[in-house]
Amino acid sequence: MKKKIFRKISQADIDHEKDQTELGRKTASAFAFVAIAQVVANIVVIVGTIILARLLGPENFGLMAMIATVATFLMIFENFGLYYVTVQRKNLSIEELNCLFWVNLAIAAIIGLLFFLLAPFIAMYYKEPILKDLCQALSMAFFFRGAANQHTAFLNRKMNHKKTSIATMFGAICGTVFALILAFMGAGVWSLVWRQVIDAFSRSVMVWILSGWIPSWHKWSSEYIPALKVGGNLTFSRVMYYISQNFADILIGRHLGAISLGFYKLGFQVIFLPVQRVTEPISHVMIPMLSQMLDQPELYRKSYLRGVHIMYLLYAALGIFVVVHAPLIIDVVFGHEWIGALVPMRYMAATMLVVGINSTSSWIFVTQDRSSEMLKWSGFQTMAVVLSILIGIQYGINGTAFAFMICAFAVSPILYIVIGRKGPVKTSDFIWMIVSHLPLILSFVTVQYVTMLFYQGYDPLLQILFAAMAGMSYAALAFVFPPSRTLILYLLYEIKHKILKKDKKEIMP
Repeated sequence: MKKKIFRKISQADIDHEKDQTELGRKTASAFAFVAIAQVVANIVVIVGTIILARLLGPENFGLMAMIATVATFLMIFENFGLYYVTVQRKNLSIEELNCLFWVNLAIAAIIGLLFFLLAPFIAMYYKEPILKDLCQALSMAFFFRGAANQHTAFLNRKMNHKKTSIATMFGAICGTVFALILAFMGAGVWSLVWRQVIDAFSRSVMVWILSGWIPSWHKWSSEYIPALKVGGNLTFSRVMYYISQNFADILIGRHLGAISLGFYKLGFQVIFLPVQRVTEPISHVMIPMLSQMLDQPELYRKSYLRGVHIMYLLYAALGIFVVVHAPLIIDVVFGHEWIGALVPMRYMAATMLVVGINSTSSWIFVTQDRSSEMLKWSGFQTMAVVLSILIGIQYGINGTAFAFMICAFAVSPILYIVIGRKGPVKTSDFIWMIVSHLPLILSFVTVQYVTMLFYQGYDPLLQILFAAMAGMSYAALAFVFPPSRTLILYLLYEIKHKILKKDKKEIMP
């Protein structure tokens, strides 16, 4: 009998996984699929962007950047935090899931309509009439993303990241290929707009097909109001984060000029764009997994701390590498004319020593249903960042970046205290993690600094080779020290016994 693509979902399809062995296998598998999807999608996007940049030129990309300023801010509101509501809820009925879909779609449609109506004003502000039509076409992407949000949450709730990863790759490929065809046909900036629309549409269609769920209409009930409250807290927390990440741009652009802003922004993007690329997909695995462990505090604590240890070690290594080798990175990759970004880049990279830990705080706040605390913390952190930048900008972009770094280190202990007040994860866990990996971090710093002194005067290509070899020494050093060695051996065990073992069973008759 032919299997139907779409079907009615049952309560069993929504309920969290009860079997912890199965949950462990699904978690390991989820990390693998998410990693593959991110690599493939990023390669497609980067290669496509390089080709489009050559075909379209800076003017068309500049027009798209004008639109992105407003679109990126409005995207914060398009799912209203309801993705995490669906993923995190321990008890979620079919009726509530269906209702959340329609609410989510309605919010996304309203945001898209708002962007559509703002189009003439955006065009007027930038004095580019074509922006009106571009914005109105791009507004469709909000609706398509809203249509896919709850289906993605539905799949990820059950740790079925394989299907959502396929949808992500499918969307990236379709959007990029369609944009390249349009660019070769002479569509200009429209290629960039339709790239985003087709990406959102393709991913939405694929995630509907892979989930097999067609939402049914369900009447709104007042019992769903708490879900909207949680979603609102999460959304406005993201608004606070957006402000803290972009406030410096506004002040620097106005008071120090475009060149200074370019230097500052380069240092910021080199560090924080990779962080966002890594943190978001990992969060999509960790949050549903931790949500299913709330009734097992010790398992929750161990699973969370393993994830944080990994994030801390990865980001610390990246930060140290950039701090030491920043002059080489700027000179070889970007060109000597970008040397003004050196100091801001180093200060930004230094914050990676705490960003790796701090970026996981949302795992705690979301899974433990502490969204109101998350909103309060975001407000406090944003005020601290704004105050620091207001002081630092008096001393130029270097002072601004330095103030941002000091603020990051200053608020981190407060965050660990806030997290440790409730739940199985305590403040002492963060202290022990930092202390236990200190020998590895100091050893890596020493290796990078000695290498940097050694390669001075050599050809740039040889300098890159020496720096790369020094960077790879991190893996060898990690095996020397027990805390990091134990973590690596655990990860290798998980891959061998929970992914490869499953594949073997599926292949055998």
